[in-house]
Amino acid sequence: MIVGEVNLNLQPIVTLEIQHASGDFLSFEAKLDTGFNGDIVLPHEMFEALQIEATPPRVISLATGQMKSVRTCSSKLRIAEREEDAVVLDVEDALMPLIGMVTFLGFDICLDMRPGGPIRVVSVE
Repeated sequence: MIVGEVNLNLQPIVTLEIQHASGDFLSFEAKLDTGFNGDIVLPHEMFEALQIEATPPRVISLATGQMKSVRTCSSKLRIAEREEDAVVLDVEDALMPLIGMVTFLGFDICLDMRPGGPIRVVSVE
């Protein structure tokens, strides 16, 4: 099970683990983004810290409609004791990591939407 908390800005924040090029998993906090149907967005510094070879830039469409050139890499996320393949987007001006909904296929997400409210993510498979 993943646990997290709704912050004072009413953002649902969970702690996940992502695989570094060394094979070790690194813990980080990310915002659940129900408007994002991809896997994960990382700020540039975090993306670089993974030391995973990135693809050449490609253009994607952001929720705002803005077109943006981003690099990607493949990694693994550890979610509720499961390891899942993930496509990681390098978005230079991202303020914090974002986790998209495709990441949570096969999981139940329960959150108490108030500051300090608990979040639980449990595998249903």
